[in-house]
Amino acid sequence: MKPLKLSAKQIEVLSAIALSWQQEKAKLLVAMNSFDPKRGRADQLSASLAGFSDLSRNYDLRRMHYWLEAERLLSPEQLAAIRAGVR
Repeated sequence: MKPLKLSAKQIEVLSAIALSWQQEKAKLLVAMNSFDPKRGRADQLSASLAGFSDLSRNYDLRRMHYWLEAERLLSPEQLAAIRAGVR
């Protein structure tokens, strides 16, 4: 992958974004890991598992939010270099 050649300002802001995501991610993972589906009939279990689906969906949405926030800081050339490295 081609070097991104980030500016000092980009590094500073990207580091802050990464820190914010790591903090939020930790909280989301605690919630997901502590999820305890209720036992019972199939309909009760299904309703309970919907709560985990909501947590998972929120995790994905927040991860995408931070990714897009970071992407906005990059030049078209930097974005192209990242996308070329993604398979």
